[in-house]
Amino acid sequence: MNSSNLKRICVFCGARPGVNQKYKEMAAKLGEMLAKLNLELVYGGSNSGLMAEVSNATLRNNGSVLGVYPKILQDKEPLSAELTNFVYVDSMHTRKDVMISNSDAFVVLPGGVGTLDELFEVLTLKILGNHNKPVVLINQDGYWDKMIDMCQFLVEENFAGLALLDSMKSVSSLDECFKFLGFNV
Repeated sequence: MNSSNLKRICVFCGARPGVNQKYKEMAAKLGEMLAKLNLELVYGGSNSGLMAEVSNATLRNNGSVLGVYPKILQDKEPLSAELTNFVYVDSMHTRKDVMISNSDAFVVLPGGVGTLDELFEVLTLKILGNHNKPVVLINQDGYWDKMIDMCQFLVEENFAGLALLDSMKSVSSLDECFKFLGFNV
């Protein structure tokens, strides 16, 4: 992969911190790496959970951050006040559209239903040929193993083609992720 084509990396991850401290540390390290590689973070705009960790770390390291924040979340998740740029949108669907269209690659950290929604939207669009952007799952400590097994099961049961499995790359570390994207880290 040619890293010179990558300027904006969209990160999908939880608006909650989860129970494993390693995920918070990984999110913060990802933000630091994005800033050091001069890659703009594109994410959902929230100042909570892993989303806050990656955004705040990017900003602490003088990186650029684009937050895409749906008005519907105003009473549920706080908007980060420190963002370099942000876009208010009218719905969760529009949020995904804006994040996808403003990104050159997608990195997926641990998260919940919202993260899965974002991931499967990107995978579906890739399978349909709407984009050919890299999608990388950071599968630290096997977080995504059961989801990957489910995707394999969908293929085995002929409810999805092999393109589903081929449309994403699972790695166990951030270093592997950035090497896959073409960066020397």
